[in-house]
Amino acid sequence: MFELNEQLDEIRELREGGADPAEVARRFEKAKAPIEARRVEHEQRVAQLSERWDALRADAPAEERRGILEALRQCVLERNYITNLIGTIDREASAHG
Repeated sequence: MFELNEQLDEIRELREGGADPAEVARRFEKAKAPIEARRVEHEQRVAQLSERWDALRADAPAEERRGILEALRQCVLERNYITNLIGTIDREASAHG
């Protein structure tokens, strides 16, 4: 994420320096692509964990139930972080005008 923040700072500097808006937009999209890929991975992981949860028998061990719920919680937290990053990039990209 540190690298992404550095990229965003560089793009902001380009924009503020009067760079071509099309180039600025291209750079924002390039920075966004790996984050979008991670979002898709997280969506798949949430779906897998949800299926595991739904398939649990009522008498499944508490440890197994907690493990799945904790994994789901982590995925949702990470997904929210990724969604916020994408929103930041989209706002930055639209700010160039």
